[in-house]
Amino acid sequence: MRVNWFFPLADAEEYSHRLLPVLRSRAEVVLWTTAPAWADFNQADVTVYPAASAEMNRLHPGIVVVPGENVPDLRHALAAVVHERDVFERLKAANRLPLLHAPWPGDSVERYAEMLLQFAAEAPRFVAVRTARDLTDLVASELSIWLEPSTATPWLRQVAQEIQAISAGSDNGATPAKALAA
Repeated sequence: MRVNWFFPLADAEEYSHRLLPVLRSRAEVVLWTTAPAWADFNQADVTVYPAASAEMNRLHPGIVVVPGENVPDLRHALAAVVHERDVFERLKAANRLPLLHAPWPGDSVERYAEMLLQFAAEAPRFVAVRTARDLTDLVASELSIWLEPSTATPWLRQVAQEIQAISAGSDNGATPAKALAA
């Protein structure tokens, strides 16, 4: 797996300094500290951003790391890794975004890296969930009509149900929020 690690060094020097060697021992990780050349940036399977890089996440959706109480605008994110349990619970209750609770550094930097990469491997599903949610938001009134037995064909009801299931993060039995660390 190829991971873009977009962390301006001033934003997370200690975090990146400790974590990057461990991540690089398990995956191909490209460190970006300034705005990238898009052709190169788009070669990765997933991009990980700090909460402070909301503008970059808007331009190229990825996984946002939320280290504390200050939660950025996550509308454009594919998913978020949340360090604080109370922030995770608050986002889980209020958000439709796939979430991972992973305290930093938790049990160990190695365990944190393992959890982060396992979560990042789900990025293709996050794209499908985000696309279905965007579609649901755009056609919400149509979906309600498609779900009515009296107005829609069985095929159209099935399509609407599948869009709703993916939008809810329930495709293939997956749940949008995970707490993989104590």
